[in-house]
Amino acid sequence: MGKTTCLRGMYEEIKKHTSYSTIFAYDVEDIDICDCLFLDDFGTKFNKRDFATVQNKEFMKLLQEVRTNIPIIVSSSPSYLLLDKDFRTFFNPAPILAKNDKMFIVSLMGKKLYVKHPTDKFNKQERLKENKGRKERFYKHLDTIKQSKEKKKK
Repeated sequence: MGKTTCLRGMYEEIKKHTSYSTIFAYDVEDIDICDCLFLDDFGTKFNKRDFATVQNKEFMKLLQEVRTNIPIIVSSSPSYLLLDKDFRTFFNPAPILAKNDKMFIVSLMGKKLYVKHPTDKFNKQERLKENKGRKERFYKHLDTIKQSKEKKKK
């Protein structure tokens, strides 16, 4: 259990204890205006190596336009340094310091946040969505690689 599980725990707590409208996004298509937006593994979608792509440029514009409409954006990434530099300027890193079978301890701007694990039912339900999306994105990326390889042959 790691970053995505911790993010799900934050999401579930905010849904339970606030009246914020929330969205848990696994991909760009899931994003919409809300009070609190959770972006899972967005380092894979806005990677620093893709800094000049239309997708990265447009997402930076989108973040600038909605910063007052979406006051809270929380994102996970395999590594903070994988994120596009412009994307990193919108976020403060919050590494997971410790975890046990009940909670995560996250460090954010010198403060410790104690995040409960999501419920098993919610976690299983979200994991099914996550895995379906990952499989679809895998095949999409695989097709892109194959097309790129074919172009080089010509």
